[in-house]
Amino acid sequence: MLILHASWLAAETVETFFIWGEVAADAEGRKGRRRAAPRKPAGHPAQAPTSSLLTAARLSTGSGVTKSSALARLPTDDGQPLTARPLSAQGDAQPTLADWAIDGLALTAPAALSALVTWPTAAAPGVTLGADLRFWIAAARFALELLARQRYIPTLEEAGKTVVARWQPTWVDADEQARFQWLLSIAFSSHWKRACSSASTQVGCQRATAVLPASSRVGM
Repeated sequence: MLILHASWLAAETVETFFIWGEVAADAEGRKGRRRAAPRKPAGHPAQAPTSSLLTAARLSTGSGVTKSSALARLPTDDGQPLTARPLSAQGDAQPTLADWAIDGLALTAPAALSALVTWPTAAAPGVTLGADLRFWIAAARFALELLARQRYIPTLEEAGKTVVARWQPTWVDADEQARFQWLLSIAFSSHWKRACSSASTQVGCQRATAVLPASSRVGM
């Protein structure tokens, strides 16, 4: 089973959406002598090749989609990253966070939003969507609905010593507010923190803050 994950990369200038995947492994084969997590970021042992990601995500390179690599800070036990199953299914695992090198697909903000709002309802055979990717699909579609309803107003925002123009969402009815609160409850839940990988560019290994790009974020 191929599990697709996604996160916005931690970067100061370029907003990039990173998609990667892991092949779910049987935990029985992981038992044995305990090992320490690698001191230097090693390649994720269960990561899927980018060719499989293109097929599973129904994407193609070009038009804002490129093959890339990143670091992911993931729950790790016995020197191996845990699979994306509930922690209750991990047995007596006592994970810590460790950095792993992963290969995947880098999408520009426009390409990412286009992919998220048009993501097929039914996943391809043998493919499942991780909780992190499902969250971003829901958030992107909500942002698009607000745009279609003209729920944005122009504002100014301080950015260092300059001021930049931003579009700020405004709530009109209770349904919109309730959906936004639902997204917030997921974003700050303990399950989300376990499910959403903390990715960063190869330049550094800082913890990423998963947010919608500033051009379309929903007031987080």
